[in-house]
Amino acid sequence: MGARYLTRFNPSVMAADALEALCVHNPTVVDALMEHAVGSRAEARPHALLTGGWGTGKTHIIAVVYHRLRSNVEVLARPLIAWLREEEYGAMSFADFLESILEALNREYPETDVGDRLAACRGLSRKQAEERLQELLARVVGPSAR
Repeated sequence: MGARYLTRFNPSVMAADALEALCVHNPTVVDALMEHAVGSRAEARPHALLTGGWGTGKTHIIAVVYHRLRSNVEVLARPLIAWLREEEYGAMSFADFLESILEALNREYPETDVGDRLAACRGLSRKQAEERLQELLARVVGPSAR
């Protein structure tokens, strides 16, 4: 394993085992989120909303769930996971948001091979870019994509 980071404000850069060791929340929260994500039907598009004040561990919990999902064999045939930064400052429009998602997917799943198609959308008008990016995202995460 490479360098290990312990960070108070950025769990997304921490190793999975470090996150697990530092997870002090009631394990039923993480277990419930895992069961919800793994146990749901694919067409149900499972989702959850975590709320709480700054520093209460929402991102930490999501990071633990993310790593568990990535290592869970049952999930491999499920939709891809796009990990976005806690503060996605560059997303000023819907097209920017879609581009951030596709860039995250391209980093995490190079087999999606969206780099060239993503670059081709950058010179388009916002409306055209939104349409093309939505189509590209649908192709990447669609049932026939995996």
